[in-house]
Amino acid sequence: MAATPSTVAELIESRPIGRLQVQLIVLCGLAVLLDGADTIAIGLVGPGMAHTVGIPIAALGSVFSAGQFGFMFGALIFGPFGDRLGRKPVLVSAVATFGLATILTTAARAVSVLVALRFLTGLGLGAAAPVALALVAEYMPARVRATTVALSWATFPAGGVVIGLASAVLLAHGWQLLFLLMGGASAVVALLLLVAVPESLSFLVATRAEPRRVARILSRLGLAGAAAPQLVATELKVTRVPVRELFTEGRALRTLLLWGAFFGSYLPLVFVTNWSPTILHQHGLSPAQIGLAITLNSLGSAVGSGTIGQAMDRLGSYVTVLVALCCAVASLVGLGLAVAGFAGATIAITAAGMFAGAGQTGIITLGSLLHPTPIRSTAVGWAMAVGRLGAAVGPLLGGVMIGAAWGPVQVYGAVAAFPAAAFVFLALIRAFTQAGLPREVPVTELAH
Repeated sequence: MAATPSTVAELIESRPIGRLQVQLIVLCGLAVLLDGADTIAIGLVGPGMAHTVGIPIAALGSVFSAGQFGFMFGALIFGPFGDRLGRKPVLVSAVATFGLATILTTAARAVSVLVALRFLTGLGLGAAAPVALALVAEYMPARVRATTVALSWATFPAGGVVIGLASAVLLAHGWQLLFLLMGGASAVVALLLLVAVPESLSFLVATRAEPRRVARILSRLGLAGAAAPQLVATELKVTRVPVRELFTEGRALRTLLLWGAFFGSYLPLVFVTNWSPTILHQHGLSPAQIGLAITLNSLGSAVGSGTIGQAMDRLGSYVTVLVALCCAVASLVGLGLAVAGFAGATIAITAAGMFAGAGQTGIITLGSLLHPTPIRSTAVGWAMAVGRLGAAVGPLLGGVMIGAAWGPVQVYGAVAAFPAAAFVFLALIRAFTQAGLPREVPVTELAH
């Protein structure tokens, strides 16, 4: 007779994936999808937005940057809140904030107002993404955890594909309609999260929440009444600020290497979508060909992000992600060599999206698995903030290289150096982990 599970991890491992977990994957995936949709939408509506406000296109640079910095601060500030207050309240509030700011943006008539609202939009998105991924990771058994976390993040590039297709129809009626629909969709997602998504069971047990709250979740997992086990926590004891825990007990080096990997994996994805249209145009491709190439890049990213988790579970997490990063480097170099021909450029840019997206998603997945429950939201949030810094640096770096009249081989070769660096950082994490990085000591009690 099998032993009754006594910890949350044992309970999750002993149960098949049920309706509760499926709902969680879908709804958290929708929250991440909103981030991907917004990332593409702001670039698409830029010309119309500038016309409405009465400013030159160049003045939108501060508007675009405000969203990126908002995301950084959202991840930095609210990731720790997710570890202190719980995943669910932070996630619901973040999605609602994004929706409200997106709707209010349609009424903005000054650059300063646009900057403030885009910062607020990014703040909501930056808070939502790491908490959503942490929540998914905590409800999934180890055998499929990488797959499900990766699938949840794969909705990010999928959001870009959806909004790109929708914009072909909606932008004819004004950019405001696109933003109103995005804001309305965010309100619906926030309501669904409030009603259908549970708080993290690990978090509730770790913080000694009211037994009836734990009992309600156990009931949704099919363990009601006498069948419900008595659970204890077996996680890291946290008595300090969660951010400090990233640099204690031997985790400092791993944290810094992970941040470097996030930075290197984010930069090429944003660079390709921001600067490839200009580079391809300079080498003779038509607007229609460029539009198709960018769409295929997003589709490739969605495919790579959606499949790498399963490969990680089957073939090994580190090896799979390292291979994806190698392929990303090769495809970026290939893109630099192929920009003058439509067929070659399309193949290379699709491959770049697929492998760079797979590498980034794999690193995000690993980031959510390398840390215990009490600091998981903080760890993922801060790492994603560093990654978003890479996303902000990429376009600036492109401007410098294009301004210096670098050729496409030089430009994409320089960009390829960043996933190559991510490869090195991740390989070092793997080496140090296998050599025995200090592990968290299991305890049966956690501080409030």
